[in-house]
Amino acid sequence: MPFSAAIWRYRATVADSITRIVGDLLARLRATPQDTGWSSSYPNGDALVRDVEKLSGLIEQGDADADRTLRLLFAPTGALQETAMSSGWSDDYMRLAGRLDAIV
Repeated sequence: MPFSAAIWRYRATVADSITRIVGDLLARLRATPQDTGWSSSYPNGDALVRDVEKLSGLIEQGDADADRTLRLLFAPTGALQETAMSSGWSDDYMRLAGRLDAIV
């Protein structure tokens, strides 16, 4: 297989994995009300869901900035971790963050 084809396949695999992680994140966010009280970025859970939905669309379009934004969203002590902790799903957050860390 030519080198460029291998790179393309790798990038496609990473993009697919990121898309699945974001889908799983959205499912988790939609499953129960979210307490964003510790987050200065989001006034409520609906705003967080809308932001992640928008980010999901950008990621599916191949927007490299969206990948960086996703990594920032998952940063330790960031809005997503704070929301997960205050909403009772920090274990799920850690699993999602671990999956993201493994591929980026």
